[in-house]
Amino acid sequence: MISREQQFQIVVRAGNGTAVDTSHYKPDSFEAAVAIGNALQSRNGCTVLVIDKSEHPHRRYSISGNGTPTLLPRQ
Repeated sequence: MISREQQFQIVVRAGNGTAVDTSHYKPDSFEAAVAIGNALQSRNGCTVLVIDKSEHPHRRYSISGNGTPTLLPRQ
């Protein structure tokens, strides 16, 4: 079983495609993960994904510039 703290993962890619370390962010809800992702995206202009690990396959959301999460197709 995944704890609430580990259920949501934030993945950030800088403009050149390099991954940004987000291990220090530990959102305890989807809303918190989206808020953190939106702040990172707004401040740095990077690409942000929020991954919900509660289902298999995991649900992935892209965070747009206005903070709206968009569910991405499952792979």
